[in-house]
Amino acid sequence: MSNIVAGENFVFHIYNGGVWKPYYCARSGNIQVNSETIEISTTGSGVWRDFIPTANSFSGQIDGVMAVDTTTTLQWSELRTLQFAQTKLLCRFTATSQAGDVYIEEAYFYITNSVATAGFDGVATFNVSLQGTG
Repeated sequence: MSNIVAGENFVFHIYNGGVWKPYYCARSGNIQVNSETIEISTTGSGVWRDFIPTANSFSGQIDGVMAVDTTTTLQWSELRTLQFAQTKLLCRFTATSQAGDVYIEEAYFYITNSVATAGFDGVATFNVSLQGTG
């Protein structure tokens, strides 16, 4: 078996209503972690700048196919309601390798942007942007 994580085994959950709910019909997602730095170079320290890390932050996005009327998974309308209420949410990203090894990250975030896209000749899709906090 391989330690590779297939896309279908990278799952995004939100803790809502007392249970962990996966997002329904998600097609893709990403998490971006940033480590901010400040410059500490001084005059005479040479031609290369020196930096030290100061703070970490994260953001992410999920997108997928629109769905309505599900009870065991989060759906578009629930995410929009949580965004409108400016609700601080707990999320869990779970990555399971083909060999069965599991890596889990949990963090709080706010939904900062949501987009619904549809055309008469295709399926409706969504995109949600997340901003980590705490």
